[in-house]
Amino acid sequence: MSIDIALSGRLPVGAAEILERATAEPATFHPILERDEPDRVKAILEKAEVLVGEWPDEAVTAPNLRLVQQIGAGVENYDLEMFPSDVYLC
Repeated sequence: MSIDIALSGRLPVGAAEILERATAEPATFHPILERDEPDRVKAILEKAEVLVGEWPDEAVTAPNLRLVQQIGAGVENYDLEMFPSDVYLC
């Protein structure tokens, strides 16, 4: 079984390859690009269990999401009320 991981925002070049090597469980990575159509973003987020990077507005429709791993320090730019109680923000 594979974990679906969405990659969003300005991640370093090669981030998916680095994360793939560091992930203990099998994982499928789905990059979300700024130019992506909303329907594509929605489809990725509907199955994502983990989001690495920036929180896209569409992520509120991410029913399987359990973890948001922000790139950078601090979470003060996030409205913590928008996260369901079973989603961890790191």
